[in-house]
Amino acid sequence: MEHTPGPWRQVKHTVWAGRPNTTNGPIAEVSGRTIDEGEANARLITAAPEMESLLTELIDETLSPDVIRILQPWFDRVDTVLAALEGN
Repeated sequence: MEHTPGPWRQVKHTVWAGRPNTTNGPIAEVSGRTIDEGEANARLITAAPEMESLLTELIDETLSPDVIRILQPWFDRVDTVLAALEGN
């Protein structure tokens, strides 16, 4: 299953799909131990589509095999994060 397409935006503790003034609605109400923490959590969730895109592009398109070999332990961790984002 695919996630709601980005861009996402954050308004206080709510994550919204789409650009401002569109018909897209909220996709997540986020909480935390404090209001500030809830808003910080919402910012992190809002960044998820762009982070996924950047990580995928970094691995798939921009690095040479030599660089990938050197950085393989980190890429293994990135693969784990991407799998979690995809629900695997």
